[in-house]
Amino acid sequence: MAWMSHATIPELSIDVLATDVDEEASERVRRATYNPSSLRELPQAWVLSYFERSDTLYKVRDELQNMVRFARQDVRTDYPQEMFDIIFCRNLVLTYFEQPLQAKVLAEIIARLRVGGFLVIGLHEQLPCSVTELEPWAGARCTFRRTF
Repeated sequence: MAWMSHATIPELSIDVLATDVDEEASERVRRATYNPSSLRELPQAWVLSYFERSDTLYKVRDELQNMVRFARQDVRTDYPQEMFDIIFCRNLVLTYFEQPLQAKVLAEIIARLRVGGFLVIGLHEQLPCSVTELEPWAGARCTFRRTF
């Protein structure tokens, strides 16, 4: 969440695209409200900086919510046409998809990742050996950098 303090770097522009095939899941994310138990592992300074208390819930501050766009997309068939500096693809493609579909979706994801950009996968996931465009980023678990 350190990237959220981008106000100290005025030339940094943050634009987040959140996608999901499930409209109900997307709606929960759009509300951006969380029970205190959902935030228990966050540093208290982050909770105080990036959330507002609303009754019994915590709500993501509007200035952060305004950085997020939502799209209903199925990662198996729909892909954004823009390029990204970082893509989070955790606990889906490499966990639930069979190898041929994994290969297809990973190729599409990598094609949308700028050279020098990062792919973050789940803690218990591994990239297939056939993925040669990405290398592990030293010091960051489950994070890979596109090299070409």
